[in-house]
Amino acid sequence: MIIPDMLDNEFQRSELGQGEDIHCNPILLDGVSLNYQTFGLDSKGVLKLVSGDPNAPNLVQILFYIQLRRNDTVVQVSDWNFSSRSLYEVEISKVLMYARQGDHLIINPTHRKDWKAKRILKLTNPDC
Repeated sequence: MIIPDMLDNEFQRSELGQGEDIHCNPILLDGVSLNYQTFGLDSKGVLKLVSGDPNAPNLVQILFYIQLRRNDTVVQVSDWNFSSRSLYEVEISKVLMYARQGDHLIINPTHRKDWKAKRILKLTNPDC
């Protein structure tokens, strides 16, 4: 099974958004906090980015961009109708169908104030 490692070395820290309530795991997959241990290339479901406690009824969805990066280059896929627009949710299998082991899945908030919600997941094979 291929699972991701989370990278945080590309945060663009800012005073703007310091007070935003971003949970340590702001990603939901089908309404449940993302389980990094089971998420992989064959994952399916609706991915959302949220602020607040993901288990609370008053969470707020965050607009985001999503992309794949391979060998330090963003993967360009002509069939994607979501690669250059802000989303509140995306069917993750439509993104992961183009992913390969070692790619980075980048989930980047649209608004700068939500910078703490940015996630970069490196898809790796734990058997290696």
